[in-house]
Amino acid sequence: MKAGLSTADRIVTVSPGYAFEVTTPEGGWMMDGILRERQYVLNGILNGIESSVWSPENDKHIVQNYT
Repeated sequence: MKAGLSTADRIVTVSPGYAFEVTTPEGGWMMDGILRERQYVLNGILNGIESSVWSPENDKHIVQNYT
């Protein structure tokens, strides 16, 4: 795990909050040191979707729209 984190071009987590959490001793599961060192490649992607784009109510690509 540490070798992968050390050499990765980008490290991505499920949210910006979790990206911060894994850099702490409490949330880093003993990998917090390497994650702090590599914070410049660590990003969190915000969970969720853009509901105006991905709307089953208005999607032209599905057989039947729904709400």
